[in-house]
Amino acid sequence: MKLAIKVIAAIVIVLSSNVQFAQVKVDFKPLADMNSERYGMGYTSDGKNIYAVCGNTSGLVYLSNSIETYDPANNKWTILSEVLKPKRYCNAEFVKAENKIYVFNGEYFTSDFRSLFDKMEIFDLKTNQISFGKENPYPVKHAGSAVWNNKIYFFGGRVTNVIGGKIMNTYAKRFYEYDPIRATWKRLPDLLEAKETSGKIVDGILYIFGGYDGSTIRSIDSYNFEDSTWTNLGLLQYDVSAHATASDGQNIWIVGSYQNLGFLAAYDTKSRSLTKYETTMTDRRHAGTQIIGNSLYIFGGNQDEQSISSLSNTEVANISFIKK
Repeated sequence: MKLAIKVIAAIVIVLSSNVQFAQVKVDFKPLADMNSERYGMGYTSDGKNIYAVCGNTSGLVYLSNSIETYDPANNKWTILSEVLKPKRYCNAEFVKAENKIYVFNGEYFTSDFRSLFDKMEIFDLKTNQISFGKENPYPVKHAGSAVWNNKIYFFGGRVTNVIGGKIMNTYAKRFYEYDPIRATWKRLPDLLEAKETSGKIVDGILYIFGGYDGSTIRSIDSYNFEDSTWTNLGLLQYDVSAHATASDGQNIWIVGSYQNLGFLAAYDTKSRSLTKYETTMTDRRHAGTQIIGNSLYIFGGNQDEQSISSLSNTEVANISFIKK
């Protein structure tokens, strides 16, 4: 009996990672460039405008300290502030109840090493002023993040330390909740595996895709907030890391990848199937992406494996064709 149950479970996992190839080609058109080239930035949206936060500009050690916003109605990027801690591979999330953007995690450079940002910067969209929240209990870089019910979540990532004069990387499986109203951190059940990753929350379930732990990971995992459990949903058919994610309320779009820079796919959270698209988007990794209405926006990122250059361009595609 136990054996039969295991076989059935395995079949469900295979079916849940069903991959489809779309008949439609997703065409992107260019929009106004950002004021600053950047990759590895935090990115978020208030539902009206898009925000790009910090990140690496062209060069190995050039970090941005700015936050800029894109107004789709006027096709214009505007710098709002240039006083944040310069950093890259950070997270940024908008919390509607507070009308503020929360910036956390990421890497900055000291005179002799790379350090991890352990503060919580809070950018008030009404005043354009920055304040600080409670210290991050476990700062990382390359983490995924998402917002649900006015709370912020971050998961996975990488910790860098110097041991015996050598730079050592440790991949994280920790999962945290930050409550902006109470300014409290809470540790949640660990991920199924330690890795850099990205994902989004739909209907009370967090979905995370692929990632990296020294090699590329293909797993699709979900966390149900109601019963506090992680579940493996199967495997991607493609290597996906250094990707950006955005949700339209049912589908989660996966944009770019470290090796396959032109990767574009949508994961349907109802059918639990992945659709891969042909696309005209500019190749990129470590980019930002957001969805407003029926428009998928992609911005920034880089294209070379040494990460010594970055992009400022912005592109948009109409995704109203996708089924919901």
